[in-house]
Amino acid sequence: MPQTAGVAGKFFDALGESGVNVLAIAQGRNQRNISAVVSAADSDRALQALHAAFLTIVPIAVAVIGAGEIAEAFLSSIGMQAKELAEVVGSDIRIIAVCDPVDRSGCSWQGHSERRGRALFSEVGQKLDPLSVLSKMTDHGKDLGAACVDSLIDRLTLSPLIHKVIVDCSDSKETAQRYADWQKMGFHVISQNYVGYMAGVDGSQNAEALPLLSRSTRHFGKGSRVLWGAAVGRGLPLLPTIGVLNESGDRVLRVDGIFSVSLHFICCK
Repeated sequence: MPQTAGVAGKFFDALGESGVNVLAIAQGRNQRNISAVVSAADSDRALQALHAAFLTIVPIAVAVIGAGEIAEAFLSSIGMQAKELAEVVGSDIRIIAVCDPVDRSGCSWQGHSERRGRALFSEVGQKLDPLSVLSKMTDHGKDLGAACVDSLIDRLTLSPLIHKVIVDCSDSKETAQRYADWQKMGFHVISQNYVGYMAGVDGSQNAEALPLLSRSTRHFGKGSRVLWGAAVGRGLPLLPTIGVLNESGDRVLRVDGIFSVSLHFICCK
C-alpha cells in the first residue's frame, strides 16, 4: 500500500458494490495487509467480490432470454471469441442460463461452450421437456424445474459472480416490462427486443423504462445499465448518441432516417 495508491479504496469499493456491509476494519502495522469483519451471511459474496476486483480476468455471469437465430448467433460469437475477450478485454463470459419465454423450453448450464450452446438450441427446437434437456446438458440446477424467465432470474441471482448481465434476444413485451426491476436488482440488461421497446411509446407499463435509455440507476453504489442499441436503427449507435446529447443539455426533437436496408434500396431505386 505505501507504494501503490488506491489499494485500500479498491478493496472496500468492491465490498460496497456487492452490497456487503463492513462491521469493522483494521490495517497492519507494516501497511501490507487489510482486515475487514463482515457477517457470516455475506462472507461468500465478499470473497467473490474481492477476487473479482483484484483478478486480471473478471468473470461475468450472462443469462440469455430467447431461443431464436439471434440468440444462437450470440452464443456462437461468444464461443468463438472467448479467448480474445479474456486476453484483450479481460472478461471471462460465462453463460449460466438460457430460456425461451415463448414456449418455456430451455436449459441452464455453466460455461460458455459453443458446442453445448448449439446442442441446447437443437434440442429446444424439438420441444423436449426442459427437465430432460437439463439432465442431458448438466447435472447442475435440476431444482430449477421449468426453465422459464423466473427460473433464469433465480439462477442468475444465486450465481456467486458479482457482475451479472441479462441478454434479451426475444421479442416478448412482458419480458421488456421487467427491465426496470432487473436493473434495480443490479443486473445489466442488453436488449434487441424492439417489440418491448415500442411498448413504452404508447404509454403502457414499459414507459417507465424509457428514461433508462440515457441514464443508469444505482445498486449498492454500482450503476447498472439497460442498453437498447441493438433494437433501434439496425444496431447503429443511435440511442446512445441521443442519450449523450440529452445529458449535455440538448433536446432532440425529431430523427429522420430509413433504417431498413430493404426499404432504403427500394426508395433509392
